[in-house]
Amino acid sequence: SRSLFSAQRVPLGVEHSLATGAKPCGLWVDAERARFVRRPIIEVLNSREEWEALGEKVEASLGEALFRENDRWIPALRLPKTLDRFKLGNLCRLPEKKIYGRELPLATAVADQADLQLVKPLRRTWQIKSLPEEELRARVAEALPQWSGGGVVAEFVRRGDLLSVRIDFSNVPATGVRDSFGATVVDPPERAALPLPCRGCPELEHDQTVEIVASPAFAWRRLGLVERDGTPTRRGVVFGFFQGGEGLAIAAALEEETYPIDDLVFDLANIRAGPRFAGDDAPLGGRLGALCQRVYERTDHPGYLEMGVPLHYGSGAAEVIREVVTNPGGRYKITSDSLRHGDVERALMEWRSLLRHLAAGPDLEWERWMALKSAAHQILDRTTSPAFLNFPPLLAAQQRRSGA
Repeated sequence: SRSLFSAQRVPLGVEHSLATGAKPCGLWVDAERARFVRRPIIEVLNSREEWEALGEKVEASLGEALFRENDRWIPALRLPKTLDRFKLGNLCRLPEKKIYGRELPLATAVADQADLQLVKPLRRTWQIKSLPEEELRARVAEALPQWSGGGVVAEFVRRGDLLSVRIDFSNVPATGVRDSFGATVVDPPERAALPLPCRGCPELEHDQTVEIVASPAFAWRRLGLVERDGTPTRRGVVFGFFQGGEGLAIAAALEEETYPIDDLVFDLANIRAGPRFAGDDAPLGGRLGALCQRVYERTDHPGYLEMGVPLHYGSGAAEVIREVVTNPGGRYKITSDSLRHGDVERALMEWRSLLRHLAAGPDLEWERWMALKSAAHQILDRTTSPAFLNFPPLLAAQQRRSGA
């Protein structure tokens, strides 16, 4: 590309990408391609013993989870060690599901007695010595999930006079990675790998070795002004209506749905205010300043942003301007040794200038943008420029200087 006022070619940072054409990554900024290929993805070994990109972590159950053992995937409950964290009862097999569970003794039958005699742990828990078998089974089924940490009754078994319960832990929650085949693998092996679009790309070697330098196009992408293919975003369109970083601040505020337009229209006064109004407060403070720092990550872009806010931003002006607008007669009561009448008048003029610029901007299919334009029109209609105000007469010494 060429500058309007220079015969020299001005690099934008997309020259190599345009020369080599579209690539699988879909990126058109040279520095962004170079950064993309050098940022490896994490791959995991899936349930089919194939490497794939790390999927989302999901909450599954032990009954469906797979654990890695001896270089192969095995259903979690077919491994005895899976139940090591469950201390209730003794390890056992659940033949019907062919998995491991735990078996807990409950009570013994005594000759000539209808009720079963509870084992000591149950006696202490329930403070009773015996129960009818049907009632015992019902009470155990109800209490077992709490006792066991999520297990349920698999079956009751009788061995001679002893009644026991076998516990199934299939429904106990387990966190794992859902692979592309729908299986949940727990703690799968991982490796760092090239991003998928870069594999087999003819520009792979170039993008891996080229120096990453700052460029206008890279800055546009980092600031969210253009899409991958160079199409301007909504933020980018608003940015283009203003000078420097002013449009970045306005766009960030409009994107924040909880930011009231009635507050924003006054907070715009901070954008050109400079440091004079902050006093002892942080010069980059205020809601608009804090929002810009968060959205733009406190980055510096020469000519546009410093610490994530427009270059001439200064907190405190919005409150002063609001007071001047709502109480015009008190404008001379808000000055101090560090804040002069001229500072207030200049801030008011700059604020109105920004509002005029905004009000004259093109219409967009964005409700909050149109609401801000409307608010700017209303403010301009009910306020006047300081240039048209009647200032106090010049002192005699000032008149002599002007006459000289």
